Amino acid sequence: MTVDNLELQESGWEELRKDRRRSLCYSEPGSPSVGSRSWKSMEMEIQSLLEKLQDTNDSMSRCAASATPTTFVTQKLARHRDIFHEFIQVQLS
Repeated sequence: MTVDNLELQESGWEELRKDRRRSLCYSEPGSPSVGSRSWKSMEMEIQSLLEKLQDTNDSMSRCAASATPTTFVTQKLARHRDIFHEFIQVQLS
């Protein structure tokens, strides 16, 4: 693997991490308040964010698979999948 290719993969990985972090910020305390939005619109927004989170997780997995994944990356991907499944369980309950 060339240095340029490795740098491209690393920058892709970082962009995916940023996307994932932006998606998760809605679930943190102190995120923007509900305001006048309806429950249905919030439900649709949450569903959209979960789909984006799933897409980002899939992209991160492909990015890691195209390089030699380290133990750190493998553990991070597993944790990201666990968090996603926790969100799905909360949504279903």
